[in-house]
Amino acid sequence: MIKAIIFDCFGVLLNDSMDAAVGTLSVSGRQRQDLRDIMNAANLGLLTAKEAREQHAQVLGISAEEWTQLVASHEGRDTRLFAYILELKKRYKTAILSNVSEGGISRRFSAGELAQYFDVVVESGAIGVGKPDAEIYEHTLKKLAIMPNEAIFTDDRDEYCAA
Repeated sequence: MIKAIIFDCFGVLLNDSMDAAVGTLSVSGRQRQDLRDIMNAANLGLLTAKEAREQHAQVLGISAEEWTQLVASHEGRDTRLFAYILELKKRYKTAILSNVSEGGISRRFSAGELAQYFDVVVESGAIGVGKPDAEIYEHTLKKLAIMPNEAIFTDDRDEYCAA
C-alpha cells in the first residue's frame, strides 16, 4: 500500500531555472560541463551555494549578482502540482528529495510553505550524498518511516527514478 509521495524539486516542483538561464547564454560544451561539475559539488555539500554561484559566474564571465538574477528570472513553480499536493497530503505523507546545496530549498520556500505541503525535506547538500546513490533514498524513507514499496517517487530524470 502506498503511504508517501516523494517529489524532486527542480524540474518537477520548480522549473529547472539554471538550465533555462544557461540556455539564454552562448555557452560552450566545456563551460556546460564546468557548470555541471560545480553544481554537483554544491549538491554534495562540497561548496556552499554562494561559492557555487561565484564559480558559475566566473565560468560564464559575468558577475555573481548577474548570474543570481538571471537564474531567479527563470524560476517558476508548478502551481497546479502544488494544489494537487495539498489534496495528496490528505491521504499520504509527502516529501521533497532534491539534489541541491544545503539550504537551497529553504531559500525558495518559507518554513510555513514547507510545512503546509511536505512532511519531510531532504537536501543532498545537507547529508553529503545525492541521487542516484541509494543512501539518499534510504535516508528519505527512514525520515518518512516507510518501506520502499510504500512510496512513489517522481523526478524529471529517468536515471534518478530508476535508482
